[in-house]
Amino acid sequence: WDTTLNWQPFDMTSLGLTLPYLIQRAPAGTIAGHAQRARPHVGLGPDVTTNGIGDVILSGDQDLLKQNQSNPLDVGISAQITLPTARVSKGLGSGKAGYTFQGDLGHTFGKFYCDIRGGYSLLGSPGKVDVNGVSEVLRYRNVWMGSASAIYDITNTFIVDGAFQSERSSEKGFPPADDLTFGTLYKFHAMKLRLTLLRGLSRSSPDWGGTALLGVDL
Repeated sequence: WDTTLNWQPFDMTSLGLTLPYLIQRAPAGTIAGHAQRARPHVGLGPDVTTNGIGDVILSGDQDLLKQNQSNPLDVGISAQITLPTARVSKGLGSGKAGYTFQGDLGHTFGKFYCDIRGGYSLLGSPGKVDVNGVSEVLRYRNVWMGSASAIYDITNTFIVDGAFQSERSSEKGFPPADDLTFGTLYKFHAMKLRLTLLRGLSRSSPDWGGTALLGVDL
């Protein structure tokens, strides 16, 4: 479960704070995804269930250009800092901070909005760790990622979207993780409901995944 607070101090600047709570059932030695970019490291021990606070995430987004009559593109940059607040011994985090930087370009075609993104994550390597009684040495490598998406406004309150994304595996010996994501966003009054369905396309990706997010404008 994630609780995210967003604040927009200026017209083209937004800041975010994400407070995750994790419940994980997996083989002992498994470490949850680090910095939201590393694929989970899967251990080989018996299945165990752990829960607790995950890594807290600080984020910032800055729009550099907005589409208008003289400019055809939206241009933005973003940065994210992952604080090592999760307990390594429970497999809820790696115990290392992570830093992610991204850039994006977007353009509107009628009711379609198309967007491409690229970024890079610096992941700290945990080294020797003991996770649920399993000792191991983990060496993470930095991760690049890219995505292309399309958004369609069916009405002013109902939006559908699709995206392809690819990212380098944080552990050697694994291919990039390629995913297709389909989503909807429904706006009602001051609330927003977003549903997503993910289909993995490589052996580094989950077979299927999904999310349900509820947002409130204050």
